[in-house]
Amino acid sequence: LDSAPGGMSWYLADMLGIGSLQLLQPSAEEGVGFGVVGDLPEPVRTVDFLQRVRERLSVRVIRHSDIAAERVVRVALCTGAGASLIGDARRAGAGLYITADLKYNDFMTPDKALTVADIGHFESEYCAIRLLFDILSKNLCTFAVRKSECSRNPVNYLV
Repeated sequence: LDSAPGGMSWYLADMLGIGSLQLLQPSAEEGVGFGVVGDLPEPVRTVDFLQRVRERLSVRVIRHSDIAAERVVRVALCTGAGASLIGDARRAGAGLYITADLKYNDFMTPDKALTVADIGHFESEYCAIRLLFDILSKNLCTFAVRKSECSRNPVNYLV
């Protein structure tokens, strides 16, 4: 699901209203790769879009770099640990890159043209439950598919 066409990054982008999707880091195999990049229907304040991410994905905390531009249209994302794709997001012209598991230095974008945001590994991949439910329900019509209600993040926050 990480690199599959229509996998988690595609699903998450759709949940966030990002369209005209392209692979962020294509693999040698046709249509396969990591992350996606696409466009919002119209420019949105970067802070407002991060708030949308927080609300739609039920993310408690978003760590982010300095806001590079007040408004964003082109957004890249990679579910799971996607620090290695920061350069790809920059080259794709993204103004915002959403991923997880960023280290301290990953927040220091050298050209200040890209805002990077870490929404948490669990939070970025939680959509896998819904994605698999949708796929199985659609393709196994005579099979009763149920979503787990007990999946929980092993990371706790003291706020």
